[in-house]
Amino acid sequence: MDWSLENKDGVEVDFEVEYDVDPGEKMIRYTRNGDGYPGSPPSAEITNIKDIEEQLGRELTDAEVESIEEAALEEAGERAISGRDDY
Repeated sequence: MDWSLENKDGVEVDFEVEYDVDPGEKMIRYTRNGDGYPGSPPSAEITNIKDIEEQLGRELTDAEVESIEEAALEEAGERAISGRDDY
């Protein structure tokens, strides 16, 4: 996934983000033995951002990481809807 952020000098820098997506699990209200399972939400984990600290001149903030992960989840959802799986 392509992404961009401003570096420490205010210049926008483009870079590539690699990530893994876990689609989560559906909730199961009740099984035959009376148990249930609350399910789990989908999640995305950034696995690599090529040369990001060198290009930005700083580390990513927690808010930037969260924003990138949210965008990765959104992109993964769009790919699932369109039948593409080329994460």
